Amino acid sequence: MAQAGDRILVGVSGGPDSLCLLHILRNLGYQLGAAHLNHGLRGAESDEDEEFVRNFSDSFNVPCFVTRAQIDPESNVEEQGRQARQEFFAYVMDREGFDRIAIGHTREDRAETFLLHLFRGSGAEGLTSMAPVSGQTIRPLIEVSRAEVEGYLQAQGITWRIDSTNADLRFARNRVRHTVIPLIQGQFNPGFVETLS
Repeated sequence: MAQAGDRILVGVSGGPDSLCLLHILRNLGYQLGAAHLNHGLRGAESDEDEEFVRNFSDSFNVPCFVTRAQIDPESNVEEQGRQARQEFFAYVMDREGFDRIAIGHTREDRAETFLLHLFRGSGAEGLTSMAPVSGQTIRPLIEVSRAEVEGYLQAQGITWRIDSTNADLRFARNRVRHTVIPLIQGQFNPGFVETLS
């Protein structure tokens, strides 16, 4: 995924996955930067996430790059956010000379994306979901569960932020996460998430 000496930009939201990734890569000795996109959709909560990421990065002497996105809440918020993040990360990588962008996607993210692609009528190629390496993007936690991520952070004494919109069932990914996957696990395959790894 990365070579010794690579400079890695880590996408950091303030949630457990991205904090775990930043902490582990730092302990492995990589030269890092943290990139945080403030979507501004949750008012003060979004600003608190930004401040939290700045402070966390500072505590580990990792430079933090932040920008704010203009998201139209009446349009596809998830797609706008994804596009804005990709553009921001690419801009920082180019401007600051990073070699890789690391994203904290976990095993559960892969399963959710697989189902979203399936439900939207993706062909066989789209069903491959998230690749561990895609161009300059790496996903070092893609074989790790959310429970393992949180266990690691608790063992390190690291707290994290919770995005309140993660419980909002208006968003397709949240419906898959909170409704569809538990149904599949309960009615068909308790190891569904693991079988996709």
